[in-house]
Amino acid sequence: MLSVPLCPNSVGASLRGRPFSSESGAPTVGRPNSYESMKLKLAPGLSIKKSTIEGRGCFAETPFRRRRKIAEYAGEKISNAEANRRAGRERLRICAINNRWSLDGSRGGNGTHYINHSCEPNAFMKITSGHILFIALRDIEPGEEITIDYESTLHSNKKRCICGAPSCRGTINKKRKKPRVSAR
Repeated sequence: MLSVPLCPNSVGASLRGRPFSSESGAPTVGRPNSYESMKLKLAPGLSIKKSTIEGRGCFAETPFRRRRKIAEYAGEKISNAEANRRAGRERLRICAINNRWSLDGSRGGNGTHYINHSCEPNAFMKITSGHILFIALRDIEPGEEITIDYESTLHSNKKRCICGAPSCRGTINKKRKKPRVSAR
């Protein structure tokens, strides 16, 4: 079963005219293709800046009030089989919609794919009617980085968390409690 809430941001997206990079971070060269020529159109009220957590992050440019929508996740709609195939990447931007479909924010994203993980997030993800929404857990002020708890991703359960929160659990994925087997 696929579980892909959201994975860490990555290189590879065009940011306000900056060229796309390869997965290694090196600029791409040669003939431009449609992927390289895409321009990132940010969701309203968001900006992309250097993050203290990892790489780039998604930041509030306007206030977002508790329990209100921040933005909708955008990207290329792909099957979960394709999402699993792409899971070999070091950095992922894939978010599951349901048990059949996912969105890859690295293609056609709106900046929400830069939302980093934190063990003490200020937002959460809600999937409703095939749409992936980010909702504020508390009031978020302009300049704050928007974060969610990824909980379960296509990453290895050993992928280290570097959020720096006092309650950091040390890994991106939450450890699942083993189901109890009752003796009869």
